[in-house]
Amino acid sequence: MRTSALATPRCFAIAEYSTRAKPGAPVSVPITWVELSVDLRSNHFTVANVEERLKRLKEDPWRDYFTIKQKFTQKMTALLSVS
Repeated sequence: MRTSALATPRCFAIAEYSTRAKPGAPVSVPITWVELSVDLRSNHFTVANVEERLKRLKEDPWRDYFTIKQKFTQKMTALLSVS
């Protein structure tokens, strides 16, 4: 799902746990910074293995999502502007 403010070839948003229209049916999965590595590819989690990952989780990777305070600077806002 692309949003108008982010619809550029390099920047897009996709809903968590949604299947991507690619070979192998990869699934968009939220991960923690600790899980992130150069070896983890966007097609790693699929409809075939995402349930196994969910069973292994000890906590929701997004548990702090709504408590983190962030602000867009004027420079960041300008970069998101669509011409």
